[in-house]
Amino acid sequence: LELIYIKSLLYGGSDGIITIFNILIGLKNIEIPTQNIMLITLIVLFGDAISMALADFNSNIDTEIYKSDYNKIISSIITFCSFIIFGSIPIITYFLMSNKQNIKYSFILSFISFSLLIFISEKMREKKNIWINTIKKVIISLFAIIFTFFFSKYVNYIKNNYMN
Repeated sequence: LELIYIKSLLYGGSDGIITIFNILIGLKNIEIPTQNIMLITLIVLFGDAISMALADFNSNIDTEIYKSDYNKIISSIITFCSFIIFGSIPIITYFLMSNKQNIKYSFILSFISFSLLIFISEKMREKKNIWINTIKKVIISLFAIIFTFFFSKYVNYIKNNYMN
């Protein structure tokens, strides 16, 4: 994989994992039925993958790094595929674990996958302080998950106490 495409791999993969896990945890916390969670996460997976690929292409229109439209298209395809592949990790884990611990296992596997994705991208770009950079990026990204967890709990409280 050429260095110019690592951004797209990281962009799609990291957003795929975080977005889909946030959708899962949010829907679970507001007590949406499991079959509806599956349908919603699949719709979001493909809808966001297309959106991310188009955003990647649009952000590269005026960029000098890509020498041709072909490279911009390849970059967008990598973003799309990366979002689908890495975004599928929390979904597959969640639905294969049909018990009360499924969100926990989905989080663990998503966290490991996300950390490896960041680490590998740092290594491929030959960055210094690979471990420190990886830890920083993982911690920063955890804030999105923590926020979603507590916000969805709050929304569920409002739903159960004021909307029934």
